[in-house]
Amino acid sequence: YMEKFEFESAFHYMQKALEIRQSEGDTRSIAQCYNNLGKNYFYQQNYREAERYAKMALKLGREIGNPESIRISLKALTDIYDSIGDVSGAYDAFRDYKKISDSIFNAENIARISQLEVRHEFEQQQRIFDVEIKRREAEEQKRKIIYLSIAGVLFFSLLTAILLIFLQRSK
Repeated sequence: YMEKFEFESAFHYMQKALEIRQSEGDTRSIAQCYNNLGKNYFYQQNYREAERYAKMALKLGREIGNPESIRISLKALTDIYDSIGDVSGAYDAFRDYKKISDSIFNAENIARISQLEVRHEFEQQQRIFDVEIKRREAEEQKRKIIYLSIAGVLFFSLLTAILLIFLQRSK
């Protein structure tokens, strides 16, 4: 409803969502509801209420240690202070917003790098395993060839011996 500029309907449903989240004790979602309510007031240019809800969301986000909620709240406060001409407040909120955004970005990159390292290590171990299997298969094939060669030589030796014995007896 907010995107359709139906702020009263948006407010109504956001309030219902907030009541449900509060009854469930879902602090993370409560912070999200506060951020949404603040955004709704911001779009209506009711900056005092927008600031109040953004600060409530920021407080909850910090209490539960949710960096994404903190980031959203600080971005909202940056926009609110910028809109009312509070340069100092906008600067402070933006500075904190930038720090937490960089921190989230770095944490995500560290997680991606760790995943890549694990995948690389796994693939490397898989290649080593595959090479070892091929080496063992080649050794087994070589052994079979040697055994067959020995068996062939023994067979022909036995055949030659039998033939010689047969020739000796026929004389």
